[in-house]
Amino acid sequence: MDGAAAGRVRRRRRIPPVDPAEYLHVREAVARVDRGEAYADVAEDTGLPDSTLRSLVEDRRDLYLAGEAEDDRVDAALADIRPVEDLREDRADGLAELRERVARLEDALEE
Repeated sequence: MDGAAAGRVRRRRRIPPVDPAEYLHVREAVARVDRGEAYADVAEDTGLPDSTLRSLVEDRRDLYLAGEAEDDRVDAALADIRPVEDLREDRADGLAELRERVARLEDALEE
């Protein structure tokens, strides 16, 4: 490979580890919007900017609601968080369990 071709080789950036508390916090927000709550209400409750929340729901819904990633590196980064229940189904018990997991993780981080 000549120097010009070597410069065009795409390097895969290292995916940083996933912060479980942050992932579950965002996951809960995406699940609430998916169940029909208003973006503005969820954004205000969670502290996520409305525009960020909209982008996450549009672009990464499956990542947050089902823990499914198309990129193997992202999928590997989620390994520590799995198993996660698929929240794409309209089930109230899944959201309650998610809120409990978020609370436990936030408590653990405070210790």
